[in-house]
Amino acid sequence: MSTSRTSELNKVKKETQQFSSEIGVLKGRQGELEKTVKTMSAQNQKLTEENKVLWNELTKSKEKYEKKMEKMMLFICSMVQNGDGKIPIDSFMAKRALPNSGREYIF
Repeated sequence: MSTSRTSELNKVKKETQQFSSEIGVLKGRQGELEKTVKTMSAQNQKLTEENKVLWNELTKSKEKYEKKMEKMMLFICSMVQNGDGKIPIDSFMAKRALPNSGREYIF
């Protein structure tokens, strides 16, 4: 074999080893990235499930709040409209007012 052929083969061998080494590094990085993606995917799934639970709790709380507000409004309306045209609180307070004092209330 000629010297140029031998040096050329050595050069190709060296480049092949270099590529092989680089491929090994890339495979290692790929493995790390796959682990990271798997971890992030699991975390995302867990967060999604927690988010669903929180939204359900929020929806239930909102519904309870709306029901309480509706009951309170119905109660207030029933207190304001007692059928004789008088506002019940005025009737109650008028009984407790001092004589000749207008609308001053005592408790």
